Amino acid sequence: MAATARTARGVRVLLICLSSLCDRTPHPGRILIGAHVFEEYASAPAAGERSGSRLRNSRRRPRCETTSGKERARPGVGPIAPHALTTTCDETDPAVDYGHDLLFGSFLTPSNRAPEEVVALAEHSEAVGLDLVTFQDHPYQPAFLDTWTLLSHVAARTSRIHLSGNVLNVPLRNPAVLARSVATLDLLSGGRVELGLGTGAFWDAMVALGVDRLTPGEAVTALGEAIDVIRGLWDTSDTSRLVVEGRHHRLAGAKRGPAPAHDVGIWLGAYKPRMLRMVGTKADGWLPSWGYLSGVGQLAKANERIDDAAASVGRAPAAIRRLLNIGGRFSGRRAPGMFAGTPQQWAEQLAELATEYGTSAFILGSDDPTDLTVFGREVAPAVRELVAGARA
Repeated sequence: MAATARTARGVRVLLICLSSLCDRTPHPGRILIGAHVFEEYASAPAAGERSGSRLRNSRRRPRCETTSGKERARPGVGPIAPHALTTTCDETDPAVDYGHDLLFGSFLTPSNRAPEEVVALAEHSEAVGLDLVTFQDHPYQPAFLDTWTLLSHVAARTSRIHLSGNVLNVPLRNPAVLARSVATLDLLSGGRVELGLGTGAFWDAMVALGVDRLTPGEAVTALGEAIDVIRGLWDTSDTSRLVVEGRHHRLAGAKRGPAPAHDVGIWLGAYKPRMLRMVGTKADGWLPSWGYLSGVGQLAKANERIDDAAASVGRAPAAIRRLLNIGGRFSGRRAPGMFAGTPQQWAEQLAELATEYGTSAFILGSDDPTDLTVFGREVAPAVRELVAGARA
């Protein structure tokens, strides 16, 4: 996995958050992705999209205005959260490609029913050429293995693939201890750990484990403070003791170190304006789930918010990687809608997301080894070829 772009401090950050879902109860038909809810998608195209390989006009994308919408379900996209955005577009902007190397990954369910099966799927992800394997983190869920322990075990069973929580639950993981855990595993794995962070979800379950309930706004503030703690402890170039005087996280002269083996990434999955601004000012990556986007218009508008926030603090927007959790199905013939149909159809859609909307990492939610094989051995090479041609 090639190194991604760095922040001014040389540390990449992955933040994943869907704070307004914190009080929701898990639905048995959904796969949880950190604070995201990821559902199987129907084949019908979302509003504003076309069936087949193309998303919108080939070389230009609309300028879109986005407003809050009510909760609703929409074919082809999955449920839209209460904070979801309705997008209308008029004039056009040039397509956006931030130029990052392309990454392809898997999102696996850490079920405890057969612990070795999820480990085998992680090994399989590496064998079929994927760059990243990720696991959701719900410490209050007894049906799941502990994500951090699982990441450590998978790191010992693999040699190349990078690993991340998707996403780690910050309210239940002390950021100072987490910083040292991440650095330790990164050193032991040869620099293969990335750090997905989230504000937490399902607060009733978290409170039952002893944490204080936070409002969505407080959870965002706490996440920002946690990033300061983690970055500060990793910064061994500063010989002073680390002091963080936050509202939720405080350090009173902590010793710094160890530093990780490589610039560990912290990616944020955000939807609301405040979280998108945090992606631009504090993070190194944005990782939403396709099932919670109202279409490519929202993708474009969020990119604009992130870019503006980055520029406001003197950061280059291209320093921030854009990732995407996706799910769907493969078939032997072309099909309407996003993420359905032949591997070539998938490749065309993902290539256009890369060259028109700047998305450079795609993480497939599937526990099916056949799907992972198709994604790694057929879709990923085809996307790379298409994007290389477009960038030439």
